Amino acid sequence: MAYTTLMMQYPSFDEYKKAPIGLSLSSALLGPLVPLFRGHYSAALFWLLAFILTLGLSALLQMVVYNKQYLVFLLNNGYLVKDSPLPLDIVSQRLSIPLEAISENLDSSSSAYIAPISQD
Repeated sequence: MAYTTLMMQYPSFDEYKKAPIGLSLSSALLGPLVPLFRGHYSAALFWLLAFILTLGLSALLQMVVYNKQYLVFLLNNGYLVKDSPLPLDIVSQRLSIPLEAISENLDSSSSAYIAPISQD
């Protein structure tokens, strides 16, 4: 189960995506459908091939690595962190990925809870 969720924003547009951090139980149950639902088509193809070749056992590996793979995909496509319920420096340290916040309201060293953005 994901231990936190980052709200990611594409700076040029007002496009938001949630990036769960931690184990992906949905990947264990749905396998390659999870990347497909999230619009991560290259990963969907990769995990589908792995799922077929390993007769479904790759879902256990996907459960462990996919959420980080999705976060890296979003970062490589220009998304930045808009909101995080945990301090950003802690999340960045646990993932070994440098994370950049899009707003001054999100302090990387703050330990205060920042309320998630509501999507209407």
